Amino acid sequence: MSSEGNRDPSRTTPRATAATPLWPGTAAGAGPNPPGPSSSNPIDDSAWLISDSGDPDQDWQPEPDDAAWLIADAAAPEPDPAHEKTAEGIDLSQPLPASGAVWPAPPRTALALDQITLPNFAPFATGLALSLTIVLLAVGAALNVNRFGINIAALGGKGPATSGAVVRAYLEAIGNADAQTARSYLATQPGNDLLLSNVVLQHAGAEGQLTVISVGSPVAALDGGQRVEAHYRVGDTVITSTFHTTYRNGSWRLSEDPGTLGVASVRAAGAKLYVNGIEIPEGVDSLAAFPGRYRLYTSNPYLAFTGGEPVLLVRGPSAAPVVGALRLVVTDEAISHAQRLTREAISRCQQQRDLAPAGCPQSITANANEPVVRESIRWKVEPSEPLLTVRPVPRSSLIEVTHTGKWSVTCDVIANGRRASLSPTAWTVTRTWVVDLTHRPLETRLSP
Repeated sequence: MSSEGNRDPSRTTPRATAATPLWPGTAAGAGPNPPGPSSSNPIDDSAWLISDSGDPDQDWQPEPDDAAWLIADAAAPEPDPAHEKTAEGIDLSQPLPASGAVWPAPPRTALALDQITLPNFAPFATGLALSLTIVLLAVGAALNVNRFGINIAALGGKGPATSGAVVRAYLEAIGNADAQTARSYLATQPGNDLLLSNVVLQHAGAEGQLTVISVGSPVAALDGGQRVEAHYRVGDTVITSTFHTTYRNGSWRLSEDPGTLGVASVRAAGAKLYVNGIEIPEGVDSLAAFPGRYRLYTSNPYLAFTGGEPVLLVRGPSAAPVVGALRLVVTDEAISHAQRLTREAISRCQQQRDLAPAGCPQSITANANEPVVRESIRWKVEPSEPLLTVRPVPRSSLIEVTHTGKWSVTCDVIANGRRASLSPTAWTVTRTWVVDLTHRPLETRLSP
């Protein structure tokens, strides 16, 4: 390199014009980068190397390339007072009139561009490497999902991340009477979801609020799922239950029905049964139910529960409620009504003027050759107060009333053209009446 005073005339840059960008820190007429450092203002050699076209016989022309600004030294050379103004009158010590901006700030990193060699496919290769990295990370995450129970969707804020967190969220939703949220944590929906509603859970909360005490760490199961033991309280009862979970469709879910409520032994056929405000249809004896308390009642005033308070506790998926001695039975009032209705039926049968009255226990056949005078028929039963045995039919709304008595009849017949009275004929009769407690008003009928 040569000094400023020994510059080769063949490499002198043409005078700058208004259309020619001026290199910061140089006087008018100078090239964008002096060919060598002066004694007072050194210039980075790398900048010279880049600005040189590589052909010493060609005149160098400045290119309006932004890269030249990047190569400028952070400390630009002081302007020569002898060249303070160009021939066009541009004061280089002031901001450029074209933009009004001061000289640009130095780059963050003074890196020689001729040191950087990027192949034409570098952007493609970089993008491919990034894509492969993302794919590998995704595969690794998927493997960790099955190994550690991580829920990728949950990591994005869509749900609990572990099987233990799912169990806790499930129990908390039940305690908050949020049946929809609780059902979202079930792997499969039960076939009978009549009791899986907010109304039912609200009634359950009134009987005893469910609160979570603790949830244990997941334990691997042989089926590939996990078991989670949880401790929670329903009212004043502390429950320990094990929940089985499975990983399905990117998240952990409970693999069992929430619980089972059996009502076969506590209902009466033909009578309406209600559980936590919901009517249970006839023929449905088992229903899916969340952990909690369930009160049973009926609208029939002649039926009532016996054997304790009619509240069943569903503990969890693995334990059915203990029914114990709880039963739906007829009331004493119903028995009294049945007896009364049967006596009234027997009394009506005694008033009949027929040898075989319909709906009555007594019957006799007359001689075909001796017609009976109907107005003369008189029925009598002994004792005058009929003996009645009352038996409620199990698991029904029926009461059987059995009558046993000695019946007799007197009547007149026409024999040989003359009217004659027959001697009393008596025999023992045992028949059963049935009282249906679902009919309004109550009625009784003779059993076939």
